[in-house]
Amino acid sequence: MSAKSVLHQSVTDLDFTDDLPEDSEEERFRKHNRFLRSLKDDTLLIIDNFNATATQDRFLPVMMKYRCRILFTTRSKLDGHCILQLKEIRETSALFLLVSAFYTESEEHRILVEVIIETVHRHTFAVELAAKLLENGILHPEQLLKKLRDEKASLESEDKISASKDGQNSKATYYHHIHTLFSLYSLSLEQQDILRDLCFLPFTGISARIFADWLGLTTLNEINDLIETGFVQANTRHTISLHPMIQEITLSEIRPSVTSCHSLLDSIQKRCLMHGTEVNYHKKMFQTVENIIHLIKKDDISRYLLFFGRCLSVYGKIPLPEGDERDPPGIETAFKKRPSWYRC
Repeated sequence: MSAKSVLHQSVTDLDFTDDLPEDSEEERFRKHNRFLRSLKDDTLLIIDNFNATATQDRFLPVMMKYRCRILFTTRSKLDGHCILQLKEIRETSALFLLVSAFYTESEEHRILVEVIIETVHRHTFAVELAAKLLENGILHPEQLLKKLRDEKASLESEDKISASKDGQNSKATYYHHIHTLFSLYSLSLEQQDILRDLCFLPFTGISARIFADWLGLTTLNEINDLIETGFVQANTRHTISLHPMIQEITLSEIRPSVTSCHSLLDSIQKRCLMHGTEVNYHKKMFQTVENIIHLIKKDDISRYLLFFGRCLSVYGKIPLPEGDERDPPGIETAFKKRPSWYRC
């Protein structure tokens, strides 16, 4: 993250009637900050799209001392303050109305439109973009649905869509809009590495401590920062996972590969070879292995096959509690379909 405060710059960039062309940035900030500090609790100040934490933006504690009321829209978790969490709209009928506002033939293609809504994970902005693409683009609903299923957040379409976000109007492709909304390149390299590995976790999540142990992390600081900035989901038991939309963008922008995720692969291999040692999270571990097999870029085939073989060598040998089905069965299918020249 940049050391420069986004909030400090936002206060500086405000337009006031008494601003002079010759004012320096320091002078503009001084005048603007003085005015904002004079506001009382009958004024509401709205800070839109503030996706940082108190430790990342040094001006936040200063702004929180303003006497006016302040409303932040943010992915971040700002503890110690009143928070209203907004989640995806669950009612398909409500999201269908959103589509209808932008796509005039929505009722004629209602079944396909509802499937498209599910395919983009009910993400409101993605639903809006898909509707505008149907209205103004060359793709028919069945074609758009197929591309969304095949290409997900990497959907390639040269048709440009107008969209308004954070007070800015822009015209760009579906891919550009979605990837600008979740800019992964604003994260540190360490956080990008963690996101790559998180792509393989089951959507039900896994303990943050177990995941940190897999990666050999000595603290949860980087994971907690990703939780605070909204890139990683966490529940009250500190089980972490990625939102499906974040997973798709991560797979597209910073594609996890055998080389870039070698620490995770080596760690899972090590646990697979610990014969006789009880691993109480074996089910989630093999769900993770299943996702690795399907999603990882195999840029080091020798290392991948070693990982593949060692995991499969113990799969089926781990006793399960009574009534529990072995999961995921896809690992056995992958084993049967392994190249004929490969021998475990």
